[in-house]
Amino acid sequence: MDSDDESCSDNSDSELAFCPEDDYKFQDIILDDDNEKFVSRINRYWDGPSVVLPQHLDWIFRFRAIKCATALLGGETGQTMDFYCTLFLGLPAIHSLAQTCDGALIELFIHHGAPLDHRCYGLGPNNASLEGKLPLNAALQSLACNIFYEGWNPSRPLFEMLVLLCSRFSKKDVTKGIRLLVLNTKEAELEICQYAKEGKVVELAALLMTAREKVAPILYQIGDGSTSNGGMSIRQCIYSKLAALTYEESKFTFCNEKKLIRDCKEKKMAFMSTVELLDIFEMAGDTIETYIKPAATR
Repeated sequence: MDSDDESCSDNSDSELAFCPEDDYKFQDIILDDDNEKFVSRINRYWDGPSVVLPQHLDWIFRFRAIKCATALLGGETGQTMDFYCTLFLGLPAIHSLAQTCDGALIELFIHHGAPLDHRCYGLGPNNASLEGKLPLNAALQSLACNIFYEGWNPSRPLFEMLVLLCSRFSKKDVTKGIRLLVLNTKEAELEICQYAKEGKVVELAALLMTAREKVAPILYQIGDGSTSNGGMSIRQCIYSKLAALTYEESKFTFCNEKKLIRDCKEKKMAFMSTVELLDIFEMAGDTIETYIKPAATR
């Protein structure tokens, strides 16, 4: 047995205090996605039932270690998977998984019963934007943050954002990851409508690009803007919000409330971009989908 395989402790309890050197060895094994070494070292530490360590899941997600994940979920380590455990950044495991947007990992975890309809609570200030949200929301937020990080905002041309998303979706697993989350989340329709009503244009574009057959019927209802049950359509809702924001903007202008005026303008811009996005996909959705699919299969 070579020195690399020597452990710092022969403790076989489910809760172990690994020494720093051993942590680095585990991390390197997961980085290399060496499932044989991974299983061997886990089995050396535990000779009875145990729970998967959050740190190991964190590394598996960070390094996209599909082989180690397959061994773990397939029972090769004899460990129990806790989908609700909290990982390093304070999110539940399944939300951290979703943030990777990795299709292969997400598909594997879905196959092993990952609860995609779990909403997370009590996250604290660092993750306040995901309070009460689903894994699908976590994935879309991660994607949107990347787009904004690259310099796009609703004041920029919409096509720039679409180009940035297309470059993301040129990677097969990202397209597959978002699509799997949409198709396997029971409350996806509720979240899709909420994104439209909040003017979340990047998230809506990502949804339309990856699962248009599910998303479009929700967003594009009867052509005259009405719905079959007499309720308000998504477009009507957006136009109503635009009218309300225009009224508020005029009121704040009269009072010279500069910050509130700016907030209204930004919200109006987001909703106008949302309407433009709906128009683009209504006219050119097939073309965009045709462009994305060959790139994602390369």
